[in-house]
Amino acid sequence: AADDTLSSLEVEKAGLDLSSLDESISIETISATRFDLKTGSDKDIRRALFDLCVEQDNAILSMTRSTFTLEDIFRKLTHSPA
Repeated sequence: AADDTLSSLEVEKAGLDLSSLDESISIETISATRFDLKTGSDKDIRRALFDLCVEQDNAILSMTRSTFTLEDIFRKLTHSPA
């Protein structure tokens, strides 16, 4: 797919284990309680993240989902600051 989806997740407690998520998901740890997860456009992982947090007794404080097209990425890479 030409699009990517970025989900940002913030949880209440440190120590969230994301290893059981699909291995095609790219996970970037921002802090002990904040993560960015990148997937293909056809994957909506919000339910999986919710279930994982419930299993680990961890509350979701915020979750956002953004989709980026190939054109968006090209513009970001080729944009020069004014």
